[in-house]
Amino acid sequence: MNFIKLEVLVLISKYNKVTTVAEKLGIKQPTVTFHMKSLEKLLGITLFEVHGGYTVLTEPGEVLLHYANKILKLRDEAERATSEFSLLKRGSFKLGASYVPSTYLIPEVLKAMKKDYPRLEISVTSSPSSSIIQMVLDHELDAGIICSMEVHNPGIIYKKIYQDELGLVFSPNNPLVGCEVLEKQDLINKTFVHHSKVSSTRRLVEKWLEKNKVYFASIIQLDSLESIKHILMSTDWISIISKKAVEEEIKRGKLIYRELPEEPIERDIYVVYNKDRWLSPVMKKFFEAF
Repeated sequence: MNFIKLEVLVLISKYNKVTTVAEKLGIKQPTVTFHMKSLEKLLGITLFEVHGGYTVLTEPGEVLLHYANKILKLRDEAERATSEFSLLKRGSFKLGASYVPSTYLIPEVLKAMKKDYPRLEISVTSSPSSSIIQMVLDHELDAGIICSMEVHNPGIIYKKIYQDELGLVFSPNNPLVGCEVLEKQDLINKTFVHHSKVSSTRRLVEKWLEKNKVYFASIIQLDSLESIKHILMSTDWISIISKKAVEEEIKRGKLIYRELPEEPIERDIYVVYNKDRWLSPVMKKFFEAF
């Protein structure tokens, strides 16, 4: 199939230079101009204008751009899905995951998939759950693994694969180590290490803290879970972290995990995919891994 006219439109919107578009596509500049004029003739409307040496899209061009992006993403998805039927089982699979699943669940899944599809190219994108959902909706990802969100998108299929628990984590040198069962007052006026604001974990933690009226002497924010774990090891600070994320540190005696007082924080982890996505052999193999 020939999608080059739509590719020209998308690249013009990005670079605003015919010469740059020609370079990106590996074709000559007159060929790019031909496809621009051909697309305008086909639709009977002006899509491109030149202003100050830059080529820009007209308002109808911007409307077409919206659909061109969708069409090209669907094309890429279709190519990935159909490529799996070649005799050599080649192809690609694009997976997205929020931090905890990408670090602590995906490695075993990838090993299982590569066993049956050794020539399959697999890419993993790590982003917050909300970003993964949007990328799945936009057909930029074949599937995702996310931590639970309060509202499920109707355009997404959700399959629960794991229930995660969050608890209090601190160093073995922290005075709290002597408390097998924590009370709310044990947490008050401590230095607390928070997750980044885009983290779904942070939203759950903030909701729990507000409900239980737990306040800290000071709060430190770190963007990386690994950074949080390392700083807890060397201080008497505390944090609320996924139990799955600290399993190895607990085994090695580097960190201590305690259940939260009053009520636990539990969240589901889901495999997600676009409801319009065809379940290819690779997709089915992916689901079998859970």
